[in-house]
Amino acid sequence: MRGTSRRILHNAGCHGELLLVLVTAVVCVLIVYWQSFHHPWALDDGPVILQNPDIQSWQSFLKNARPGRPVRELSLMLDRALWGMDPTWWHVQQLFWHVFNGVLVWVLGKKLGLGGRAALLASLFFLLHPVQVEVVANLANRKDSLALAGILVSVIALLNFQKGKERQRFLWLALAFGAGLLACGAKQTAIGLLLLWPVIEYLWCDQDRYFLLRHRRLFASALGAGLVAVMAWYLFGGGREQFLADARRWFYVYQYFEPTDELDQLLMVLKSSGFLAWHLVWPLNLAPDYIYPPPAGILEPRIFLTGLGWIGVGILLLVLWRKRHPAFFSLLWVLAFWLPVSGLWPISYFAADRYLYIPLVGLAMLLGGVYDRCRKWERVLAPLFLLWLVALAGLSFQQNRIWLSPERLWKHAVEVSPESSSAWNNLGLVVLNQGHPDTAASYFAKAISLNPYNANPYYNLGLAYEKQGNLGQALVYYRKFVEGRAPGLVREREALRQRLRRTYGIRL
Repeated sequence: MRGTSRRILHNAGCHGELLLVLVTAVVCVLIVYWQSFHHPWALDDGPVILQNPDIQSWQSFLKNARPGRPVRELSLMLDRALWGMDPTWWHVQQLFWHVFNGVLVWVLGKKLGLGGRAALLASLFFLLHPVQVEVVANLANRKDSLALAGILVSVIALLNFQKGKERQRFLWLALAFGAGLLACGAKQTAIGLLLLWPVIEYLWCDQDRYFLLRHRRLFASALGAGLVAVMAWYLFGGGREQFLADARRWFYVYQYFEPTDELDQLLMVLKSSGFLAWHLVWPLNLAPDYIYPPPAGILEPRIFLTGLGWIGVGILLLVLWRKRHPAFFSLLWVLAFWLPVSGLWPISYFAADRYLYIPLVGLAMLLGGVYDRCRKWERVLAPLFLLWLVALAGLSFQQNRIWLSPERLWKHAVEVSPESSSAWNNLGLVVLNQGHPDTAASYFAKAISLNPYNANPYYNLGLAYEKQGNLGQALVYYRKFVEGRAPGLVREREALRQRLRRTYGIRL
């Protein structure tokens, strides 16, 4: 009877603590992000939401015209069904997922052995850091918050699987795999879970209860065979040619037009990781678009210092692995979810704040662990951490205000990255849509001067001249747009040809 009473009291205490964390998370997020309900469509909302046929109906969804992220599309379909095409209330779900993830960060912290205050610190750090604003403020970036929700549920379920009773263990395992699949359906970078799952067994499971690591030799052999196959494809199957072509395309975005190789890519990754790490420490001048000079060489200060930092991280990982220290898991979390977007394989921009949304959980766990280690100085540290969190919340509040209008967003972007061709082009589009083609034309010309390989400003400058009534000058830039043959703009080129032929009888 006493045991039952204690268990009831313990569960009541846990539920009360969880409720307190939930209320705290909701209040903090609403204070920081309440202006999100006034945000218009922005950034990638056009292609992801406004022009995306997949979210218009179930039939369109099953046709899958925009393959890749079905979980995000399902969530957008729900918003479209509930609220129509007014973006105001779409942000309810956006904030819900951020709060949900913040609460799960607290749950994960408790599962990893953090004290209540340390886990709360980790949760608030995750919720309030300014680098999170890009994901929370921009509806198209919901892929990150959805993916993280699946990742956190998967990891927590796998921890319960390792420690649970026999009857419940495989229910937790099914939940872990199901949540992991949903996370990958939201954003493919969730594949980093494959690194975390065996580490969870290694750190927190007795060998007689191993599941994934039960056949370690087979696992290692399969991993080795996979690496050999990848290297063979890279060296002899056209992989290197594909890598260099993709790298050249992304270096063009960063306005570097010389031939590139693997070393250039690696140096750029080092520079970008140092750039993002600095944003974690000093989260000022954040923007949706960053352009900085390509690396000058290994001895460039930022690259050299970042390289030393990564060597230190590697040594620390090795030490923590041998000691089976829980901090190994937190540090590996950062790497597992940063590596897919790091640019080691050139598939996207080298640096964006949204890349830190999921990795920040690992840093939050490390922060909570440091707080627990310093409990004897808690009377001094607690007020300092509280002031720090208030400062982060204030910076996030200000950063969120930048998204209140497209003009404000892109004016800020060109202030932060004045060398960004994309930012000048997007600012020009905003001004053009406001009915100022003269000013817009100067912005498009600036974008072209910064990056002559960026096809979009050629089309937009032609459009600005056309709206001014200068069709001859417009055709000059329309021809450059068509002749540029930029990949991914085939439909746009054909639509332009048809419009000019239909409206003016002109064939390009």
